[in-house]
Amino acid sequence: MVDEFINDQSANAYENLVERLLSSKHYGERMAMDWLDVVRYADTWGYHSDNEREVWPYRDYVIQAFNDNMPFSTFTKEQLAGDLMPETGYRGLTASTYNMLINITQEGGAQDKEFLVKSLVDRVTNVGTTWLGSTTGCAVCHDHKFDPYSAKDIYSLGAFFADIDEKGYWGSSRIGSNIFNKFPVAIVGNQQERDMFSTLLAQHEQDKKQRSIKPFGHWQQAKKTEEGKLTPSLQAFDTLAGITIAKPLTGFEQWLTKLRKFANSSANTTNISNEKDNDKSLWQPVHIDSLQTANASANLEDNSIVRSDWIKPTQPEQYVIQSNGKFPNQISALQFDFLSEEQDPTKNWAAKNVPFAIKQLTVSVTRPNGKSEQSQVEYQVQTDQLKSLDLGYYMIPRAGLEVNYRHEYNLASRKNLLGKDMVLFLEKPLNWQAGDKVEIKLDLTWQYGVENIGAAILPSTKIKATHAQYLGPLPDEILALANQAKHTELETEYLTKYYNLYSQPAVALERKVVSGDVELVKLGKQLPRTWITKTRKEPRQTRVLPRGDWMDETGEIVTPAIPEFLGKLDINDRRANRLDLANWLVSADNPLTARVTVNRLWKKFYGIGLSKVLDDVGSQGEWPTHPELLDWLAVEFIESGWDIKHMVRLMVTSATYRQSSIVDSKTRQKDTQNRYFARQAQVRLPAEILRDNALAIAGLLDNQIGGSSVRPYQPAGYLSDLEFPKRYWRTEQDNQQYRRGLYTFWQRTRLHPMLQTFDAPARSEGHADRVVSNTPLQALTLLNDPSFVEAARVFASHIMQQPGTTESKIDWALQTALARTSQSQQERNTLVEAYQTNLDYFTQTPHEASALLDQGNQANPQNLEQNQLAAWTSVARIILNLHETVTRL
Repeated sequence: MVDEFINDQSANAYENLVERLLSSKHYGERMAMDWLDVVRYADTWGYHSDNEREVWPYRDYVIQAFNDNMPFSTFTKEQLAGDLMPETGYRGLTASTYNMLINITQEGGAQDKEFLVKSLVDRVTNVGTTWLGSTTGCAVCHDHKFDPYSAKDIYSLGAFFADIDEKGYWGSSRIGSNIFNKFPVAIVGNQQERDMFSTLLAQHEQDKKQRSIKPFGHWQQAKKTEEGKLTPSLQAFDTLAGITIAKPLTGFEQWLTKLRKFANSSANTTNISNEKDNDKSLWQPVHIDSLQTANASANLEDNSIVRSDWIKPTQPEQYVIQSNGKFPNQISALQFDFLSEEQDPTKNWAAKNVPFAIKQLTVSVTRPNGKSEQSQVEYQVQTDQLKSLDLGYYMIPRAGLEVNYRHEYNLASRKNLLGKDMVLFLEKPLNWQAGDKVEIKLDLTWQYGVENIGAAILPSTKIKATHAQYLGPLPDEILALANQAKHTELETEYLTKYYNLYSQPAVALERKVVSGDVELVKLGKQLPRTWITKTRKEPRQTRVLPRGDWMDETGEIVTPAIPEFLGKLDINDRRANRLDLANWLVSADNPLTARVTVNRLWKKFYGIGLSKVLDDVGSQGEWPTHPELLDWLAVEFIESGWDIKHMVRLMVTSATYRQSSIVDSKTRQKDTQNRYFARQAQVRLPAEILRDNALAIAGLLDNQIGGSSVRPYQPAGYLSDLEFPKRYWRTEQDNQQYRRGLYTFWQRTRLHPMLQTFDAPARSEGHADRVVSNTPLQALTLLNDPSFVEAARVFASHIMQQPGTTESKIDWALQTALARTSQSQQERNTLVEAYQTNLDYFTQTPHEASALLDQGNQANPQNLEQNQLAAWTSVARIILNLHETVTRL
């Protein structure tokens, strides 16, 4: 870009450069950064456990909107009311994610109404910051103390958002097929992807509906007609010892009779032995640094789960279960309970939040004739980050019960260690007949590498298995209800659920539902999805809350309206909606939006706004230094059709912008803050661009546009105190590591430390401007953060491979990083001396060179001498830390 500008000999060389920059696909990325700050875009919920939610398609929408030069008026309308603009299609739905960027809680016990009020305040405050440049949040508890906003104005603004279908407390956000019903989430990929998912989801919803309604209808009909036709799929019970049927029964009666006989027969019991095979090695402890989370979704092929009594392992060995009778179906899965009695803390195994995992489970069936077959379930364990193994999100086929089991044991009190069931699914079903011996071998991984894994895990573990078709004696209430001629709605629902639990036709349909859920989960994870705005049939009631107290219902009921001092919407007698609000915000009747927006643009390019307070144009803000210029720019913005690129072009081609930032001390003293704009401002690069710049200089920057958020290097354990669940940072191992900082995963309560160090906001609230600090920690970060060290190392490898002398290599490095060569012989000599000094040091301490060159994922070229590369890396670190490198001059 620099060479192209230098070689352009035309009179319009500068203007040509501006057009190339405006046309660049990265223009939208730079413009989006500031917008994402002000609308508080983040990848997490904000409150409580601050879990992840997928909203990155909104970020990509913003980038594309700036690249396409979407009129700011349209940009505003689609974000506030894209769901009310069907002509915008999925683009509008994606834009409407803006309304869902609020802070949300998942904390158990949270009051729904309280957090609905918090959402109202969050939205009104952000609309005030983003479009009105006003501190509207200051009028939640009472009328604004300084500006003409009344409390009624604020709640009337909040009433615009009362039509959003939402909750105050959302509960779990774990991905499953029901996430698209439980949460306002939509697939926003291409048309083919959306159609494919919609078709599968529609079929799945139909199956779930049939599961709940149709099977019970068949059962009721069979009972009424006494025809006894409800026998298919129950034939497995006919083979059980001791079951005889003397007369034709209704399907319901057959079902109950067989079930009761099965409950009393010997076929549903097993003998448990705890046999130790001395010919085989005992399990050995497995020491690993970490466990990789595994999200497993599975489906029972034949709905069979083995049932057994309790066994309590006492040492690491093989555990043998032998059956007494013939089970009606094959074994396709094993269900385990992990529980513990009160333990003696002196046994030296108690711990808090102990991560463990079943690395391998093998089930072998040995016949009386000596023949055997086996099947296993294996979880891949990786070692890049500490993980508790998440055994998956799936559905056990019992009336659609959703299960999410995460085994994290808490022994803070050193007693009453509680766990939950889990189901492990076999690769292939196994037949189990009378006399067969079944061996279950568990291979456990344990984080802390104890010497005896049995003492660590197995003594606190009880194992059982359960048959899904028989869970205990038939309840008397079911028998009583079945004999009634009529049922209440509640009784019908109860019978339906029970029938779905035990009836084979219902279970067969349940398996189909489970399979559909698995497919939806699998497909849903592959396609881009985001939270969107969904509209309620009837808006919620909104009232003024005295003192902001969400429990006080004495305040006046209000309807959607703009602040009274700014006028009134022309909507006749209908209720105003969010689209009306958006239309007013970008209308000539609103004096604030255009001024607020061009003032922020001015600050971006001149270092300070015409009014330096970007988020408050009220009495507590600052009167503009050039009010006529601000007015003229606002009018120009509106009359241009709200054209952002037009305003950018206008500003950066002006003589004011093209001034030098280097002036004499006398001029600087007269106007230290540059409020008269007699020079260009020197501005430190924003946090994201500081890293981007270093990666670009090193040739590492990945220029991919859009996509899900990425996780660059971060200190180990930085998220260790985040709970519900434990959080782990999965550092990118491929080119995703070198994406622009704009795409870094934005954790509100634990912002990436490099971004935080350089003043990026957490985005729990909107920020129209970033504070710029200057701290020692910033210099240490530029020197020692793995991203910067790796960039310096790779940059050094390029320097080292340049032809010529040490001096010529240094000139090449400066030209690459700063678009200039050495300004003086002193500068060149200083860097040459730095190289030689470091080379001497690393020659004497090669282990230090190895440690320095080991930073980052990129491999070092094999043909480069290690000590020299380390010395050049030190020189590169100096160049990457120069004031010129980190500052826009």
